Amino acid sequence: MSHVGYAAGDVANNLVFSFQAMFLVVYYVNVARLQPVDVGVLLLVVRVWSAACDLIAGRMVDRRTSPGGRFRPYLLWATPPLLLSSLAVFSVPVVDGYGLRLFYAWVTSAVMMLFYSLVTIPYVSLASAMTADPHERVGLNSWRMGGVMLVQLVLAAVVSPQITRLASDPGALQGFFTAVAGANVVLGLVLYWTCHRTCHEVVPVDVQPLSLRATWEAVRTNRPLLVLCTSTLAVLAGQFTIVGAQAHYAMLVLGDSGLLFWMSVASAVSALVMVPFAPRLSARIGVRTAYVGMATTMALGALGIALAPTNIPFVLACFVVQGLGAAPINALMYTLAAACVDHGRRTRGTSTPGAVFATFHVSRKVAQAVAGGVTGIGLGLAGVTASTMVGDPRAVPALVLLVSVVPGVLVLVGGALILAFPRSGVE
Repeated sequence: MSHVGYAAGDVANNLVFSFQAMFLVVYYVNVARLQPVDVGVLLLVVRVWSAACDLIAGRMVDRRTSPGGRFRPYLLWATPPLLLSSLAVFSVPVVDGYGLRLFYAWVTSAVMMLFYSLVTIPYVSLASAMTADPHERVGLNSWRMGGVMLVQLVLAAVVSPQITRLASDPGALQGFFTAVAGANVVLGLVLYWTCHRTCHEVVPVDVQPLSLRATWEAVRTNRPLLVLCTSTLAVLAGQFTIVGAQAHYAMLVLGDSGLLFWMSVASAVSALVMVPFAPRLSARIGVRTAYVGMATTMALGALGIALAPTNIPFVLACFVVQGLGAAPINALMYTLAAACVDHGRRTRGTSTPGAVFATFHVSRKVAQAVAGGVTGIGLGLAGVTASTMVGDPRAVPALVLLVSVVPGVLVLVGGALILAFPRSGVE
């Protein structure tokens, strides 16, 4: 039950994160009528702000505990404002003033990312307190990654067809996005409560409150953590670039936003197939070797799209290949992050799970920032607007770069970087 309960927490997280990762660019450009370059800058800056919030949240986790645990209480008090702020993000007011709409988008996005940090840093740290076995941690994180894929699949099925159907009526599309975000609030509260009730902190976490300088030293001297963060930045910048650009790719290159659903099905089904095998694979060949293999698989799937970018069956097959690597590699990242906590305990005699997971999440947020900036600015430079037509000669090559070449190269680089991660503690 703990595996399912832990996965429920990340399903709730992704009612916020995957919803905005998959559709926020489309919403801002096609519904709120913001310029793509402005959207790219907004996503870049707000996600860097979110990285700073991760550090604040990590310090709070390391310095505070309660009878309910060190991590679990955040699943109760920080989750309602997170879900409500996500609703606000997808409710840009219908006003003529462009500056007012843009200002509203900046403020609501910044508030949402603050609470996202206050939920996700304790949540991801919780796995290190549920079990000390690295392969059991792979299992926990594999289940949650399976949940993420299911969320993305459901969101694609529900939302993507409506983008095409309601394209000529921005008011109706606005109402639809707001309704979905409102439903996410209700479902998210139930899922967070389930996670809180079923997951327990059983591994003693002896955290000594450290000064900011001592915390910085603990992070700076944790070489495995620095290696993991560098690799994560490259891999996820590639993955999030695909996620951010694929809706426009489906609309403008393949000619139907409804194909986003089938792209999500292709990657989600293959990812779900891999969920039960990830712990066995890591136990058999080692976490680090499995990580490199999954990165290579993801990269091949991404790069393959460039070979026939308008051939729908071939593109879907490439998304299947991507999915085979996507869920396992994310699970392996969190397993390696927990190993970084153990490394600090062994080498320095101090445990700082909040600081370690916050630093790890900073690399993830910077990856999101890079991907959001690259996607928005890339679309802007290609002249993509709400009125861009299918097959536009500037938009098509730009979108092929964004869903294929750029992410494929980044993921390959990230896979190679993890070879510097020490084997001890994870094999």
